[in-house]
This record gives sequence, structure tokens and C-alpha cells, in this order.
Amino acid sequence: MKPRSDISIFCMGRNARQIFTDLGYAASKDMDPAEADIVWVRDNFEQRMFELSDNQALNHVPNEECLNHKGLMAELSRGRADWVNFHPDSYCLYIYDHTREFFSKPRDGIWLAKPGSASRGVGIKLFRPAADTTGLRFNAEDYIFQKYVENPFLLNGLKSSIRCYWLIASLDPLMVYLYPEGTVKLCTDKYTTDNLEQLSCHLTNTFQNKSAANYNAEENKLSWVDFFNRSPELNGDAIVASMTSAIATIIETAHDILVKRPQQGHFFALLAADWVLDADSNLWLTEVQQSFGMRFDDPLKKRILPEIFDETIQIVNEIVKKRTTEPEAVKKFVRVR
Repeated sequence: MKPRSDISIFCMGRNARQIFTDLGYAASKDMDPAEADIVWVRDNFEQRMFELSDNQALNHVPNEECLNHKGLMAELSRGRADWVNFHPDSYCLYIYDHTREFFSKPRDGIWLAKPGSASRGVGIKLFRPAADTTGLRFNAEDYIFQKYVENPFLLNGLKSSIRCYWLIASLDPLMVYLYPEGTVKLCTDKYTTDNLEQLSCHLTNTFQNKSAANYNAEENKLSWVDFFNRSPELNGDAIVASMTSAIATIIETAHDILVKRPQQGHFFALLAADWVLDADSNLWLTEVQQSFGMRFDDPLKKRILPEIFDETIQIVNEIVKKRTTEPEAVKKFVRVR
């Protein structure tokens, strides 16, 4: 295994660069990207895909927006029977057939109006179609309607969301890795459907909760181990297995789109996926993020993220090495777990 100090990373992001530097990697924003082993950028990566040499890797995969844009994810799931058990019913308002179908019959219960490209819960509204549709105001070019999970599992009366971290380590051959540890965020206020405008009892995003009077950053986030220890009625192994199966389905569906790539270079993506667990222990995907929060704003992330980043670099570096020196050996690494 190559020493960390011998692996050079061109990294523009301050938080990611600090993680790599603390781990002992040669990470800098001032080096020539053409000389780096790994190019790690957040934005404006499309052109860089065509500037890689065979022995370089970029932390993005082609056409990844089909995974991290909520509207494109909804399009990807349409008509797929293998998605109905983990992806809530969704309609893109910028697609005429979706809009017509949504309004073609009465819709019961609570729904979400979500901007496809936003994060942190920004722009999300909860509504009951039978009563509230006419009062909604949003940009239909980017919004989706998605069925709300109205019977969430509650921990001490609080709704939660489970975050997993996963790696698309290689597209050809396909290699996907689910990290064995993640986080759980809790809402600040007790769950109720009586007030759909009180987002701190419906959305677990830090941005939506930090202004609540009783918000506590450390108490609102748990490790998987802590969450399952506090919820003995849950089968943690079964929930992680369901998560793994859903991710495999997502990648199998999107693979033909993602694999359309430039001829040179290696492409990978470190992703986060957020899930809502319902009262029957069913997992429901809420979003996939490529540019997830990397700030050490709580002790849990400060412990987990460096381990995940370290393993990501080691896996990717080994694949790139074997791709250039032992092409057939790369096939031995293929796994989805």
C-alpha cells in the first residue's frame, strides 16, 4: 500500500483539504492538477473530466446529477417496480405528463413540494393536495411533488433520518461500497401533523432546526450504534441490509447513464444518502448528496468523516494502480456491499 504522504491530492475545498492534510496526505490547492494523483473538487468539474491522464482519478462520475438531483432521481424511478418499496411516489412539475397524472385524481394525505436541486431543506413545503394546492407558490421548472412518510418511526416522539455514506469506487467494472457507519439526525420538536409549517418537527436538516429554541447540535445527532441501542425494537442489521439492497438497485438502474465517460482517467464519487424509517421499519429514500457537509460541527462527524475519507482514497488509489499495471486484477475487486 502506498504511504499517505506519497499520494498527492489537488483539493480546492478547505474542509476536505484539512481532513486529507490531518490524515497525512499531500493535499494542496496550489499544486498543478495535472501532477496530482487525485483531483478532488466540488464545483466546475465537468471540464476536468477531459483533462485527466490514465493514472489520475476525479471525485465525480459522469452524469451524476441523475443521482443527486431529486427531480432526475424521480424520473429515474418512474415505472420501476423495484423502486416502489424505498422511493416515495414522486412527480416532476416540469414534465407535463407527470403534472397531468398528479392532478388527474384526488391525492390523499400529506405531500412534499421539493426543489430538485436545493439542499438543507430549503424551499420544502408540506401540504395536503385536497386543501392546499392553490396556495402554493414555487418555480415549477425545478419542483417535484413527493408523498410524505406520515407514519415515521419516532424516538422519544422525535422524527429521525438515517444517513449512510457510500462510494462508487469504479464504474467499469462496477464497484460500490457502503461504509459500515453513518449518522442519524433527530428533529428538534415532537412530531405532529397538526402543524405542517413547523419544519423543525418534520425535517431533520440542521439548517431547519438550528433556530429552534431547544436545538442542541450534539443531542440532535447520533451514531448508528447509539440509535439502534436506544431503539431495541429495531433490527439494525435488517435495516442496513435493506439500505444496501436499495443502493444496489439505484446503481443498477443508473449504470448505463453513469458509464458514459471520457476514455482517460478514473472516476469515483463519495456520496451520502438520507433515509426516513417508518413505523413498520421500512426505509424511504429522501435524497442522495454528492456535496454533503464536511464541517466538523459535531464530535460524531469529526470521528467518522476522516475514516471514510481515508478508506476512499486508499480504495481508489489501489484501483487506479492496478488499472494501469494489472488491468485484469481490477476485476477481482468488484462488489456491492
